[in-house]
Amino acid sequence: MGRLFRVLEGLRAARGKGWTDFAVTAIVVMLSTVAALFLNTTTPIRFIENLTYDLRLSGGAPAAQPQFVIVKIDGEATKAMAEVSACHCLAPIDKAWLGDLIASLDDKGAKAIVVDYLLDTWSSPEEFADFDSRVAKVKAPIIVAADPGMKAGVDFPMSAKLHYADARALMHVDYDDVIRRYDPNPSQYRALATEVGILTTGMKPLTAPFDIRYRKPDASVSAENAGSISPAYSAAYVGFLPEALFKDKIVFIGSVTRSASADSDAPKEDMHATPMRFLPGHQQGTPGVEVHVHALSQMLAGDQVRRPAVIWDAILVLSAALAGALLG
Repeated sequence: MGRLFRVLEGLRAARGKGWTDFAVTAIVVMLSTVAALFLNTTTPIRFIENLTYDLRLSGGAPAAQPQFVIVKIDGEATKAMAEVSACHCLAPIDKAWLGDLIASLDDKGAKAIVVDYLLDTWSSPEEFADFDSRVAKVKAPIIVAADPGMKAGVDFPMSAKLHYADARALMHVDYDDVIRRYDPNPSQYRALATEVGILTTGMKPLTAPFDIRYRKPDASVSAENAGSISPAYSAAYVGFLPEALFKDKIVFIGSVTRSASADSDAPKEDMHATPMRFLPGHQQGTPGVEVHVHALSQMLAGDQVRRPAVIWDAILVLSAALAGALLG
């Protein structure tokens, strides 16, 4: 520091006060810029940035397309499944019951049926054959989740009726584990939302992870469905619901354990913190199946979250530091 002062004193003696003031201002501006950019990587500043980012994203969320429906595997659905399953078990999901549910949705005119459950494990060849026979006449494409470390037809039996995808596309890349990004091509299988978009619309698949631009909740939902991106119905009642609710819709089947009240003691499964966490229905998490719908809606709309490049961050900080130094 003493050496720096001696250099400035020499500059002042040689060039005068104006040059010295200019040099001091330049040094202060550069140090302030470097300090600000460094602080932006620290946890306290990241907390503020993430908080304001999430508030902006949730507050300015666009509406989703009206072509999605969620069929919930909730408490009522698991009870209905247990009643008809051979073991009367609540878990794992009964494949025969699931096959009948898929066939019922197809009969009601679903455009595509997406299953956010791993269908790469079968208790026996007979269980697989029974499920395959139950979906054999389904006309809509069926997209299901598979372990990205397993190869269909090699590590587990492959059904010609199923399209396999990777449901582990939800990305939390910051210290707070909030799901802000989605990987459309995370493994040997495309992401669940990507595979659905290709099969239903022929969209050009994305290849790089992207920031999810979450959609606003569907205006028609309430009570335990408050916050849902689309109409949602328990799988227990699909057989009794009118065809019009599902006709030409992309139907997602997945675990939804959202409750109508915050103090509900219902167990929470596959719930994730997202930028929507300040809105009703999301304080205890957003169901993973809904995050896939948000990502699909965004891909179909073709929009994106725009973030300034690092160079623009640096220019903005540099400008602010320069303005502060000049005003000072």
